[in-house]
Amino acid sequence: MPPSRPPRPPLSQCRRHGSPRRRGLPRRSPLACCVVFISMLALCAGGCAALYDRVLPTPSPTTLRIIVPTPTAGPDAYERSGRTTPLRLTLPAVTAARPFPLVIALHSLDNDSTEPQSLWGFEALTGSAGFAVAYPDALNTSWNAGTCCGRSAAEQVDDVGWLRALISHLEQHYPIDRQRVFLVGFSNGGMIAYRYACEHAGEIAGIAVVAASLQTAGCAPAKPVTVVAIHGQLDERVPYAGEAWSETLGTPLRSARESLSPFRASAGCPEPSLPRDTFTVGGDGIAVGSAAGGQLVGLAQDRAAGPAGAGGGAQQAPAGQA
Repeated sequence: MPPSRPPRPPLSQCRRHGSPRRRGLPRRSPLACCVVFISMLALCAGGCAALYDRVLPTPSPTTLRIIVPTPTAGPDAYERSGRTTPLRLTLPAVTAARPFPLVIALHSLDNDSTEPQSLWGFEALTGSAGFAVAYPDALNTSWNAGTCCGRSAAEQVDDVGWLRALISHLEQHYPIDRQRVFLVGFSNGGMIAYRYACEHAGEIAGIAVVAASLQTAGCAPAKPVTVVAIHGQLDERVPYAGEAWSETLGTPLRSARESLSPFRASAGCPEPSLPRDTFTVGGDGIAVGSAAGGQLVGLAQDRAAGPAGAGGGAQQAPAGQA
């Protein structure tokens, strides 16, 4: 006889809050708003077995809140972590192909998971593109990306280890394709994505970072990993060209070029083109070649870029295409 499960808690609805602005700084994220929640469920970690089958099928994407009320002696590291903040998770509709990709959306410093959920536009994409999105919360509203940022870096919080446990936990309970797990982060969230790719490149398909820098010493990815980086040249908080010492963040900041360097080395990519170089791209955004017939992949500058964080920046092509 299978072991009994704890009773399911009643349905509840989570009130969304607006994402707080950085203290004294303008918002740097001009990202699209998400669609209205389909439904919200409050579930205990002890009742996660076969969770996907209990939640779906539904004709539309479904948003859940997974609640771990206290540290448990559960079967995996995520349940034993002691992080009690509800995890926001959006699953694709039942019509999505299985197993489906997973995106981990990592908020910026002094914000929480409502920032990516309400501003980054993933909620609408889950329906059309058929992937799941998890919106974790950092401790102390900061991620330990190495030398940055906030209390989490000062206290050496093991955020990379916790994110690994989270991904493993989701894989156990949902039809996640482990070959298509991506980390997407803004600012401090992008920094922790960089660090994760440095330390566990073999466990993810790629990362996408916006307005972030690599803050991990000795980064040497074990294998090539796809990296897409977007950085505004007018960004004053995390400058595109780096900063010898940031009074705001209390650490040196690497430039976009330096941040991408370890990933280029791992993939055997040449040094990037200069920021003012231009090249032709197709409808998918991939360079179609140079006058000499070779592929031009490197740092690209959008001269029409607006305020900091809104344009310009660096891109690295998928490994093997540079």
